[in-house]
Amino acid sequence: MGTIVETVVSHLVGRMVRRIAGYTAIMAAGLIALYHLSIAGTMALEASYGALTARLLIGVAYAAIAVLVLLTLWMTRRKPAPESQKIAALLSSPQNMQIAALLEAAMIGFIAGKKTPTSAR
Repeated sequence: MGTIVETVVSHLVGRMVRRIAGYTAIMAAGLIALYHLSIAGTMALEASYGALTARLLIGVAYAAIAVLVLLTLWMTRRKPAPESQKIAALLSSPQNMQIAALLEAAMIGFIAGKKTPTSAR
């Protein structure tokens, strides 16, 4: 039994390590490409507009990309569900409904058992 668990865990960990290595390689290649494209763009803009204006244009372009990414992430974030929807989702399963009914019955029984009869005084 232990060897099965070890095999499954090693398979999952190995897969995760390969995926992380792949994503790291993609990210590194993307950053290197971005660096070289920035240098080429700056050189092309320097020929037409001068060194300072070229660097300002590249900086504005990167700032615009960052703002667009930030806006996209902000607009696509997961909004928390209202409390009533959370409760409705919890009570939608039959098992949770049974537990709720049992708790309600126990609470009613407890309250009914605590009441003292008025005629006993």
